[in-house]
Amino acid sequence: MFSLKDAPTTASTLFSAYASFAASMMLVRSMADQLIPHQLRSYIHSSLSYLFTPLSSHLTLVIDEHSGMT
Repeated sequence: MFSLKDAPTTASTLFSAYASFAASMMLVRSMADQLIPHQLRSYIHSSLSYLFTPLSSHLTLVIDEHSGMT
């Protein structure tokens, strides 16, 4: 299991992890561009954008006020 004690703390190790992750994502993207047909990529993109599009453009924030300790 992952613990915060084992997390890298120096800037060089964090940058190295970021660079490895970014390079891996670029490789996956270029492979997907070559292997997955354009129509299927377009369908997946439209499906994902539909799932993550908010249903409303308004946001209601409710803040409960409490006076005293209960």
